[in-house]
Amino acid sequence: MLFQEGTVWINDPDAIDSTLNSEVVFSEWNGASWSTPLPMSSNNGNSVFSELSMNHNSNYTVAAFTSTVINANSKFSKRLEITTWNDATKQWNASQGIVEIDSFNYSTKPTVAISETGIATVTYQVQNKYIDSTYIDPGELYLYTKDLNSSNPWTKISGNEYLCDSSNYVWELASGFSSGNRFYTLTQEYNESGVVSNPKNGVIFGDPNLSLVLRGLQVNNDMTLSDISEPGAPLGLVKQSLSKYGLLQNYPNPFSKSTNIEFSITQNSMVSLEVYNINGIKVGSLLNQELSEGIYKTVFDAGLLESGFYFYKLTVNGSSSTKKMVLLK
Repeated sequence: MLFQEGTVWINDPDAIDSTLNSEVVFSEWNGASWSTPLPMSSNNGNSVFSELSMNHNSNYTVAAFTSTVINANSKFSKRLEITTWNDATKQWNASQGIVEIDSFNYSTKPTVAISETGIATVTYQVQNKYIDSTYIDPGELYLYTKDLNSSNPWTKISGNEYLCDSSNYVWELASGFSSGNRFYTLTQEYNESGVVSNPKNGVIFGDPNLSLVLRGLQVNNDMTLSDISEPGAPLGLVKQSLSKYGLLQNYPNPFSKSTNIEFSITQNSMVSLEVYNINGIKVGSLLNQELSEGIYKTVFDAGLLESGFYFYKLTVNGSSSTKKMVLLK
């Protein structure tokens, strides 16, 4: 991802995920050449970096990324890290960043937004690792806020009634600022009934079949949140419906015993759902039948499969989509 002084990316030197040697690195551009890439993350051979988000204004860049940390006893935890580039000092300022490690929940979908006045937010989804637990609901959104012009630390906000509907599952997440430090999130989310028609503290945005929910918040001077009204969708926005099919990332991921796989189709279709190991050998067939239009969820039980990387492939009327998942026992 590019920012005003360079670029940041997740680098895996041998392109083999199982070696656990990936890093988040950056390189600066001096107007004529790129500098030697330098690490922004620490990895002692026990981490897999999976998600990266950045945003910037004229003075700062904020990067947020997640990783799965594998401990010596083969247990794992999820890490969220936030760091800031200061355009005045031309360096990443670790003292303004945070590293959060959680052994009970996943932090996913980090999304960075920065206002022109220097207010930064990192919005992310928190999922419980144990799908049979009600410790935390699948759609819970957390938020870090910070005034980048201040030395005050990042403020963590969770359980905020204005931020999300914790009974829904968030598929996609985007966020941004308008003037006056008004902050907006746009989520694609579904519940047990399918698409969301009456969202909690938000409005349906655009085509109702897309299940997009817009929420407006005010970031106050003390970095707390207040509710504000949402603007209406612009005229002419509703132009399309769902694509022919959609395959979601499994959750939880990584998983130790079983994981959920969700997908959607918008017409009667012949559907198959299969699981392959890293060598391309099929190790499971979850579905092979004709289905009507709708949103579906199934559970993949790993059984006696060994820990490692696996791929699940959805095929709808001959067209396929594939995603990767991690089994850790």
